[in-house]
Amino acid sequence: MKKIGRILPVLAALLFFSAVQAQEQAQSSSFYKVKLGRVIDGDTFKVYLACSYKLFCSSVSVRVRGIDTPELRSKDEAVKQKAREARAFTKAFLESGKIRLKDCTKDKYFRLLCDVTVDGKNLASALLEAGLAKEYEGGGKKV
Repeated sequence: MKKIGRILPVLAALLFFSAVQAQEQAQSSSFYKVKLGRVIDGDTFKVYLACSYKLFCSSVSVRVRGIDTPELRSKDEAVKQKAREARAFTKAFLESGKIRLKDCTKDKYFRLLCDVTVDGKNLASALLEAGLAKEYEGGGKKV
């Protein structure tokens, strides 16, 4: 009985915050007050979002929609080098101006999947033009 008394408030809080987060997400799938956290790889990075619930808005993972960059964990040294170039490119791009996350949804790993722009320039397009990414719309990767 004591366990239920401890679990119920936690479950109630989780349900409340889930409902609040769902409501906020339904109201806005774009984010304009974005601060860069860290760049994980060429197509994934973390941000801090301006929202009233800091628990849900700090260190949020973002995946760039429409592309895939080489993996840093590859066993192939040439692929690793391209992955490092893509990460450096993404970091410089994101640090060059004001970040906007548009038309965001959640991906299969619960990251935000967004169109990413900096001062009106699209990150996915820039990575594709630089030869550091391939087009990718989810599902299995083509080898």
